[in-house]
Amino acid sequence: MLPIILEMMIWSDKYDPNTNAPKDFMDKIKTNKQEVIESILASVC
Repeated sequence: MLPIILEMMIWSDKYDPNTNAPKDFMDKIKTNKQEVIESILASVC
């Protein structure tokens, strides 16, 4: 489910000018999505 949520965030960042996601976080998702997924999972487990 996490990859889908991240893709939705990328889409929102591209098409919604009012997206409040931090730019540095969005840049990281766009350049290395797998690393972001692993980081999130590591912090939860």
